[in-house]
Amino acid sequence: IKYDYKYKQLYNYEYESNLKGSEVYTIQQIKGNLYLFSYLYDRKGERYSVFSSNINKENGKLSGELKEIGDFSLAGKDSYPLLSIYPGADSSDIILTLSSSFGKKEKNYIKTFDLNLKETNSTTIVSQSERELHFLYQVIPVNKNLILITETNQEYVQAGKKKKAVYKD
Repeated sequence: IKYDYKYKQLYNYEYESNLKGSEVYTIQQIKGNLYLFSYLYDRKGERYSVFSSNINKENGKLSGELKEIGDFSLAGKDSYPLLSIYPGADSSDIILTLSSSFGKKEKNYIKTFDLNLKETNSTTIVSQSERELHFLYQVIPVNKNLILITETNQEYVQAGKKKKAVYKD
């Protein structure tokens, strides 16, 4: 839904028919452009796919087809993927991170894209952790050539008959 500065509704657009079975993750404005990001989580196949498209700011419709910008293998069948998407340091690029942890095994993917959603850089970090749930939390762009990686740790605690993950730090 788009409103003007006086909260008068300008348009209301549903994206379900454009999503190809994926779910909306976020809509973000980066350097004057609007982007829709969605994901498809295949738990059995241990895959996580991310899609994106520009949004026309005048009518709210997608400017083109929803494009797959990432297809990731997860750390394990019951892994918990954590996705983050945000602008780079000077908003001239888009950073996507996906962290997947299963037991003490961890996979972290970091991709950058230009404003046309063309991949410009990519890396995968696979590691073993002493803790059971260890996630890449955020990649913070300091400047064009330097990033800061922050992480979070969780552990399973007994909650009645089930175990649940809680933040440990």
